[in-house]
Amino acid sequence: MRLTLYPAKSGWRISLLFGALFAVLLVARAERLPIKNYTTADGLSHNIVNKILRDSRGFLWFCTAEGLSRFDGYSFTNYGTAEGLPHPNVSDILETRGGEYWVATNAGLVRFNPKGRPINRGLSASDAGTPPMFTVVAPADEDRHARYISVFLEARDGQIWCGTYNGLYRLETSNAQLSLVSGGRWYAERLSRAALH
Repeated sequence: MRLTLYPAKSGWRISLLFGALFAVLLVARAERLPIKNYTTADGLSHNIVNKILRDSRGFLWFCTAEGLSRFDGYSFTNYGTAEGLPHPNVSDILETRGGEYWVATNAGLVRFNPKGRPINRGLSASDAGTPPMFTVVAPADEDRHARYISVFLEARDGQIWCGTYNGLYRLETSNAQLSLVSGGRWYAERLSRAALH
């Protein structure tokens, strides 16, 4: 019996082995980016963070159990009930294609104008034309579960949809009201961001 070596096959295997080894070495030597944990000691409004969003201007927005925090890379600016937020728990934030900010809270959907007038500052003559910082848009339903916005998003056509424990709502931008599209806990539990895109 004669033993024949097939150099083409063994060469291919050796090349594959060296290629895999090289890839592993590259990954092992990859640069590790520094990770910084931010807490209330750094200025974050609360240590429980529900969502983080990077907006079109480069700011990081943190939705927390005690309001909204904006991070500019150096320090935090906090927005809470003292500035007019209707509920301290912020579950989500959305920057629309038009540059508007919307915030989901346990007390409804809120239009957020960072340049607006906070309620903790008295109205002066210079504030006459300044809109408020927070404008609440809540379902007409008095049930508190209808006001708790668990998920919301802007669809491709610019329409804003909100999921609550009472169902799916559509924001009517013309009159700033939420209209019930389909009700019941079943709809709210099955609402997903992918379903509306």
